Amino acid sequence: MNRYLQAGFSLVEIMVAMTISLIILAAITQVFMSSRKTYAVNEAVARVQEDARFAAEIPASDIRMAGYSGCGRLGRKLITFLADTEDRPAVDFGSESSLIGYGNDWENPSATITHVDNTDVIVVRRGDGLNMRPVGNPNGSQIKVTGNVHNIAKDDLIMITDCTQADVISINNPAKPNAQGELTLVYASNDNHAPGDDCPSAYARRESGPGQPPGPGLGLIENVGQGLGSGGQNPGGGRPLLCGSYGTDADIMRFIQHTYFIGEQAGQRALYRINTHGVAEALVQNVESMRVLYGLDTRGVRVADTYLPHSEIPAHRWAEVISLRFELVVSSDPILPEPMAVSFPVFGSAHETHPIAADDRRMRRLVSKTVTLRNRAR
Repeated sequence: MNRYLQAGFSLVEIMVAMTISLIILAAITQVFMSSRKTYAVNEAVARVQEDARFAAEIPASDIRMAGYSGCGRLGRKLITFLADTEDRPAVDFGSESSLIGYGNDWENPSATITHVDNTDVIVVRRGDGLNMRPVGNPNGSQIKVTGNVHNIAKDDLIMITDCTQADVISINNPAKPNAQGELTLVYASNDNHAPGDDCPSAYARRESGPGQPPGPGLGLIENVGQGLGSGGQNPGGGRPLLCGSYGTDADIMRFIQHTYFIGEQAGQRALYRINTHGVAEALVQNVESMRVLYGLDTRGVRVADTYLPHSEIPAHRWAEVISLRFELVVSSDPILPEPMAVSFPVFGSAHETHPIAADDRRMRRLVSKTVTLRNRAR
């Protein structure tokens, strides 16, 4: 064999080949890193959009049903809260209290979740239909029901209502339906803090003004110490059990009170909801701000003609609120390579912005929604 035909690469050729390979590898790495960053940004955009839709729709669906109490308008129906105890004060449920807004003046019941300053709070009270009906008339301290009985639990607040009256009661027994699908709800106790100290015996119709139709509420003007449930009185005497007198056509539904606010815990902001039992739960993380304007129907035509913040609405005018407009600022996790300074004016104001950090690496989106209260606009 001719040894001169056995030739390899020279050192220079190897160095050139390695240099070209490194350049190609660097280019591939750069493309990969760029694609990865683009994917992370796109994923963050999608997540922010999804969170924004979710954060807007949850309270919106609740607000739409504010004041729902079955048939009949809430303002022309007598509502009696019979579920108050030492640990649970009575709740005002009427046209002026089924939807109320707060700000920094809100009393936060949570010891671990801080209410973010300069963000608004929305309180919604309503009934939640369970498709339940009584079997016979209420008897003493209990009522037998059929329907969606598996959703009833101990300490739930239940509203029994017809087109003219309603009682809110607390359930003392756990839900154990019988073989026929019937459940007996026990709603009174024998201790000194049993529900229903007083029942209203007279009403005062509020007038909107000379020549105007009756206003949106029936006001309680007198209390007496005798119940009207089960044919008019408590069979055992003493404390009343139900104030209203109901037939088998009455509706039975869960009574709901939800409070929505922006809270912060361990440096993390979120949209929180306090449920009827006073438990706060984080609904959507990275919701940093919420501001609200309330649409008032000042002309009685069931259309909002002015939008005001909660601080400009006196207590007696909350019954005029027929719609609500809110803004939310939703952010991503800190995924941007550099801080991005942004600010969001509150409802386009030139003087006020949402309280957010303006120099971190988060992406943010402002979402707004207008909600009409169905039970007032119809």
